[in-house]
Amino acid sequence: NGAASAGGAVNVNAESAGIYTSNDVIDYYVGHGLSAAIKLFYGVKAPVDDSNFTPYDLLVVAKEMVANKDIEHYTVSSSGVVHIRPGIQSEFTPLGEWMRDSSIFNLLRQMRFFKHYLLQKMFTFWRSNVRHKLYRQVRAKLERSLFIAKPTFNASVMELGALCHELRDTAMVSVNPNQLYTVDDFTETQVTHRTQKAVPKMESCMERIQKVLERVIRDVVGQEKRYREIIADNDSISATVSKTKSMVALKRERIERARTYKRIVEESQMLPSLVRLADYMITESLVSLALTNLGDLLSLLANPNKTKGVFLTTVAFAHDLTTYTPNEPEVLKTVNAVVVEGILQSMGSMPRLIFMRAFAPLFEAGAGPPGSLNAPGHLGAASKLEGMSPMAVLTAEPAYDAIRTEITACITASFTASREYTLTFEDQRLIYHFGLQWNSNVYEQTAKTVAQFRADMRVQREWRVELDRMKVGYAVGILYVDSRALRTELTATVLSMLESMKALLLVAAREEVSRAVEGFQKRVRSLVDRPEALDKFAMFMEVHTQHELSKADYEADYGVVQEMYDMLTTYEMKVPAGDQIKLDDLNESVTALSDSMARAEDYIDSRKAEMMSSMKKGITELDEALLAMMAELNSDSFVDRAAEPAAVLMELDKVQRRITSHQEKGDLFRKYQALFKMPVDDFSNLATGMKEFATKKDTWSALHEFETSTNEWMSGAVQSLQLELVNTAVEEAGTGAYKMLKQRRDDQVVMRLREEIDAFKQYLPLLQEVANPALLPRHWEGIFKVLGKPHGGSEAFSVSAMINMGIMDKLEQVESIGATASKEYSLSKTLEKMQVDWEGLEFKCIPYKETGTFILGGSDEVQAILDDQIVKAQGMCASPFVKPFEEEAKAWSVTLNTLQDMLDNW
Repeated sequence: NGAASAGGAVNVNAESAGIYTSNDVIDYYVGHGLSAAIKLFYGVKAPVDDSNFTPYDLLVVAKEMVANKDIEHYTVSSSGVVHIRPGIQSEFTPLGEWMRDSSIFNLLRQMRFFKHYLLQKMFTFWRSNVRHKLYRQVRAKLERSLFIAKPTFNASVMELGALCHELRDTAMVSVNPNQLYTVDDFTETQVTHRTQKAVPKMESCMERIQKVLERVIRDVVGQEKRYREIIADNDSISATVSKTKSMVALKRERIERARTYKRIVEESQMLPSLVRLADYMITESLVSLALTNLGDLLSLLANPNKTKGVFLTTVAFAHDLTTYTPNEPEVLKTVNAVVVEGILQSMGSMPRLIFMRAFAPLFEAGAGPPGSLNAPGHLGAASKLEGMSPMAVLTAEPAYDAIRTEITACITASFTASREYTLTFEDQRLIYHFGLQWNSNVYEQTAKTVAQFRADMRVQREWRVELDRMKVGYAVGILYVDSRALRTELTATVLSMLESMKALLLVAAREEVSRAVEGFQKRVRSLVDRPEALDKFAMFMEVHTQHELSKADYEADYGVVQEMYDMLTTYEMKVPAGDQIKLDDLNESVTALSDSMARAEDYIDSRKAEMMSSMKKGITELDEALLAMMAELNSDSFVDRAAEPAAVLMELDKVQRRITSHQEKGDLFRKYQALFKMPVDDFSNLATGMKEFATKKDTWSALHEFETSTNEWMSGAVQSLQLELVNTAVEEAGTGAYKMLKQRRDDQVVMRLREEIDAFKQYLPLLQEVANPALLPRHWEGIFKVLGKPHGGSEAFSVSAMINMGIMDKLEQVESIGATASKEYSLSKTLEKMQVDWEGLEFKCIPYKETGTFILGGSDEVQAILDDQIVKAQGMCASPFVKPFEEEAKAWSVTLNTLQDMLDNW
């Protein structure tokens, strides 16, 4: 009944208690505890299917089923669970631990991984076995088809591998990292190495590969032929009967010979594949060869010799650019065309095995007997596969494109860095541009001072020093930038310009020394005479003084010449003999001038007192002449108010010429006094005389000018009078007379001028009227009518004539006529302006909506002018002075009113 009581006797039936599983037992003990009636239960593992694994699930069984039997089972009590296994020590698990482990196991089984763990494990195990089985099948197949696994081909394949390795190690690029190449040298080196070493080695490898294949094919074909004959003999009666061998042994031998023949046939059928394999190995070796050599070239370009570089490029100036020979495109073209394309051409020149005549029978179909290499249906028949050529494989390789890109990047980066390096030569570009613009003819035609020569030649010397410090070469990446040619060119330019300057300096020095010799000799000659007269003595003394003052300039001229020749000596130019003679002449002239100056000074000192006495006598005579002239200016006609101004002015011109002569003598005497280092006389009498003369000249000139003007005004035609000019002239003359009279109250000439101005002013009101521009012929008729004289029409008449007619007595009547004329003139001008204001004004008509009619638009300006002019026209028509043009004024007023009516009606 699966349970036992406390005393061991079964008195409770587990089945009747409803206990069937381990879970029921646990619930039973949990509910009853130690007081449970059933003390022990027997159980076995519950049945397990593919989808369910429950190691903690037990089925309760009767004690008789397991007790004293060699059966694995469990006993469950309130203390725990005992796992009993035959031959193994039992294991006890406390009931609480069993319950916890069971709960944890059930919880884990709810997870996806553990829930399907058994199924997954079985599937994994099955898949592993299947994969291993397939692996064994593939391995067996490979063993049957793998050349290296067959004794017949093993040694040959190994030899082919060694030859391919040798082919792979062929050096296609020959570059010495310690050697600097020009583009031409690099090209020649690569072509020579490739044609004389690399390609012959590759061809040798190909020939040996061909021989290996031919030997293998020959051996296999020979074996096949021999075994075919043996097999044919096996079919004869004698091959089935032997006196020394049993039938079993003969049968075993026939089976072995058949197996060997089958192997040989299979190997013969593999010969085309062997050729294709060798072709693939060669293709792979050639591709690897190209990539390896290109990689070596890239390694060299990426890590060039830091002091030499790889390629030599020459830098030069071209206007504002810096050129490189070879330049970046040329270097790229050389590397790509010579190295890369050369490798590709060498690869393409290698013969393909599958196209060789020696192996052609392997790829011909149906030409041989059954079982042979070229029998109908044979594997080798029509199985010729071209595959990809080595060049196609290489160009499709990403590593090939990457290497070529990196090679291009290295070259580009080096040229970029070299351009940055050559920026250091920009200071020398000034020399280059100066050399381009240099023109010795233009330079020669431009006058130069010694300082300019010195500055120019110093610049050339500094440039030469700077060029001497200029680097002749520098390694930048793969490039060795050679600036030697540039330095040589610039140095030649500087030396050429310096030589030209030295030649020009020599010419200038020769001219300067000639000029200096002539100048010093001329100065010596100027001091030869010994004058006796004052004027010539003063000139002699002035020349001596001038020489003394100019001594520094003379010495400077002498120093310039010396400096020029010193510069020529400094710049290592030999002075010609003729120039040296000139220098000696210059030195003698300088000494002669110094001696002449000393002798002249002695002579001046000996005669100076005598000449000073003569000069004082001349000054006294000049003062007496000035006093006599001033007395003359204050006598005779110069102070006579009744004298004729024109005659007086003529006399004053004579006096002015005398004053000029006296002034020249005074200036000369002052010059002599300064030369003799005497106190310089101010010749006050000369200044006083000139002031007195100026006074007389101004007074008589003003009187003469006023009389001349009044005569023109009074006797000239009235129509030509300009009243504004007349008033201005009278006002200025009156102001001037007032000032002169204020300064010279007793001057009768000035008083005469003032009286004449005051006398003329009484006629100004008359001039005001008769010069009125408003007077028209009808007004002149009225004036002449007042005078009682006939009007001559267009005949000209003067103010004097009208005064003689008695116009001064009728001045009020004339003024009335003039006022009327002015009013009429003003109205006439107003009417003209009103008419002119309408010029350019337009009446603009604009369409009115969509009616097809038009309305007047923008009439504000017209209306404003119209309103203003209507008022003015009405006032004008009402004026008593409108009579001469009354009809015209009224007509204009009517026109304005008509226009107003038109605007109103519109």
